[in-house]
Amino acid sequence: MNRKDILLRGSLSLLIGLGLSLALGMEYFDFQQKNLLDRVFLVGAPTVAFTILLWLAFPSVRAHVSKPVLVSGGMAVLPAIVHLCLIQRAFSEGWKQMVLAAILMLFYGSIIFLSRWRILQSWRQVFRVRVLLTLGIFLLFDAGVIVIALQFPNLFHPEQFLPPMKNLGWILFGLLAGLAALGGLVDSLLAWPWLTSRKHALGDWVDENLPGLLAAALVFPAYFILAHGFNPPVDGLSLNNTFFASDTYFWQVRFGTEQGYPIGRAVHPLALLILRAASWMLAFVHGGDWRLGALLLVAITASACAFLAWTFVYQTTHKASYALLFSGMLALSAAHLVFGSVTETYIFSAFGLLLFFVFLLSKTRPVKQFLLPGLLTLGITITNVVQSLLAFLIVRRDGRQWLQFATLVASVGIALTTLTALIYPGHIGLFFVPSDLLLETKHASHLEAGAGLPERFVLVSKNIFLYDVAAVPPTVTRVDKEDRPPFPKFNFFHPPYGLREYGYSRLGYPTLALWLILLLAAMTRFFWRGGKSPHFSFQLALLAVLALNLFMHLFYGFEPFLYTPNWTYALLFFVALSLDDLPKQAWLEWGLLAFLFLLLVNNGLFLRLLAGNLSPYFPALGG
Repeated sequence: MNRKDILLRGSLSLLIGLGLSLALGMEYFDFQQKNLLDRVFLVGAPTVAFTILLWLAFPSVRAHVSKPVLVSGGMAVLPAIVHLCLIQRAFSEGWKQMVLAAILMLFYGSIIFLSRWRILQSWRQVFRVRVLLTLGIFLLFDAGVIVIALQFPNLFHPEQFLPPMKNLGWILFGLLAGLAALGGLVDSLLAWPWLTSRKHALGDWVDENLPGLLAAALVFPAYFILAHGFNPPVDGLSLNNTFFASDTYFWQVRFGTEQGYPIGRAVHPLALLILRAASWMLAFVHGGDWRLGALLLVAITASACAFLAWTFVYQTTHKASYALLFSGMLALSAAHLVFGSVTETYIFSAFGLLLFFVFLLSKTRPVKQFLLPGLLTLGITITNVVQSLLAFLIVRRDGRQWLQFATLVASVGIALTTLTALIYPGHIGLFFVPSDLLLETKHASHLEAGAGLPERFVLVSKNIFLYDVAAVPPTVTRVDKEDRPPFPKFNFFHPPYGLREYGYSRLGYPTLALWLILLLAAMTRFFWRGGKSPHFSFQLALLAVLALNLFMHLFYGFEPFLYTPNWTYALLFFVALSLDDLPKQAWLEWGLLAFLFLLLVNNGLFLRLLAGNLSPYFPALGG
């Protein structure tokens, strides 16, 4: 070892040891209260010890350092910091954030390292103008939500996403520690035969799906921040029945608290089993914070929906930029912005339905592999299993397989519902018991005089074809009840005839006009091509889903927008498949990009209206 290496090794060991010793002394050992001699020994002794240990560890670290490791670690810094900021409130102490920073660096760094060659190859899909602009719109979405959070701090409490200044040194040390250990970790992973055999499969998957993965990753922070504002702690203000007749408070208690809360209905037979288990696992790895687990679960599921939308459109059209645009439309649709943020069942229903349609893309997939998405659609909201049954029959066109699928899902669903009722006695109804299921009739629409079937048809149609994608300002009412503090109610109960509600901003009518053009073009092209379309069976299945929901919600449900995640995916998929291979495809994608930008602004204003009307009901900071 030459003198230069000795100097470098000694300097780094000493600086890191001194920094760590000072941080420990000031935060934990009353450094400021000690006399001078005690301060010297309080800092000096650990500094010497840490320096010696780091000096001894230096050769091992250096032996595993390479340019790919350093590049992978450098790329991992940003996602590690963003991830840490989003969940840092669960680990408030400095040493915990240090450990968390190191773990996140190792996690993201190892993934990037193992798939680095495929990532470099797949960037050719990303470095295209329309793809980059679409990803830029996702970043604008994040920026817009951050602006809203800063405008209404009493609602979103943006300070909870910023680690304390005193912890910055800890976090920096954790990042450096993670970087130092990254080389050793990846070498150990590469020596693992199981992972080595699957490394190429992982790389191939990342190579093919990088734009969709980026879409999901970029929308997640915004969804997660919105979830914090739209779901206050359960010991604070209850927002039950605030967001379009949704039971946000009850569902947050059901899967976002340790004590739970009964459902009492048969229409969600496996929701407790699935959602509480998933929320518990997320809470377990986040210091037992059940609320954080619930908000993470909602935001992760909403982001996963964006990825599944990318997957479906990409695998049917084989156009990366085209698929990314429709992934963005789903992620920024009014339905997913609301129900991808509030604690309810609908985003999980959407996830199950999206997953089912992705599974349907494989014509040779065995029936038994449809059990998972089938159970999700049945278990979260039982009526959605009809969509799965319809789609399976229309796309597969095999009565025997359809009967196998229906029998398998029903059998396992009944068994798991029985198990759920045993684990949570008295918490759910049994969907296979007629009297339990018929209790849902109390939620049937009451078509009163002056608001009869024609008006209901127009209202449901607006929600199915317009409101679920391009939002309008909600109707807002203040509710005063004796048993709870005053709260606002958001609904879409505008006059049924006409579209004047879109005139609330300068971009309302342009957004509506462009969306109507896309819808009409999709319908026209569908009828023009008919059975000649390579996607005809899927188009028929998607239209059947829309027709089913239109008919059902003529007679069921008070607020149609509450159910929009159950069909928004079908509407957007139908448009995507109908416009595929349209002449002047490049011009079409530029038009879709323009619509996505208008949708971002229009629905961003909608989110700001929600936050602005909620904010007065929350106490001012420091109040």
